[in-house]
Amino acid sequence: MENGYFEERRKHRRYIVRGRVKFRIDSLELWGDLVNFGQGGMLLRTRYAIPEKTRLNFCVVAYCYPDMFAVPGQVAGGRDSLLAIRFLERTDGVMELLQWLEVENFPWTGGISYAGEGLDASLPNPDSISQPSADETALEASMEGIFQNA
Repeated sequence: MENGYFEERRKHRRYIVRGRVKFRIDSLELWGDLVNFGQGGMLLRTRYAIPEKTRLNFCVVAYCYPDMFAVPGQVAGGRDSLLAIRFLERTDGVMELLQWLEVENFPWTGGISYAGEGLDASLPNPDSISQPSADETALEASMEGIFQNA
């Protein structure tokens, strides 16, 4: 962090999305809650511990979005009730949801937008913004800790 500004280390923009995700392990059908969604993967909240590198097919149902779709993924990691999924393929369903999110929702984190343009272009230059107060800097650092651990 330089000059009180957080440098985004994620490659793709992520969006906070409420929804459900269904996946199967053997004959057992399991569900998780969608936490965030991006071009590279998604974050789920689930009570099931699944080993890292497990490959599964996920059926995604995002609230307020008119379609549901399937996407193959691999468990990239997990902690407590959170499960990080990396997409193995960007299906049409993934790309269409991302386009919808670009228009309908504010991104959770920075990174490159789906279209490679969009919200980042409208942000003011960081040099033209006054230095945040100590309270704002502490709050931002606290929020970043929450986002990094979510």
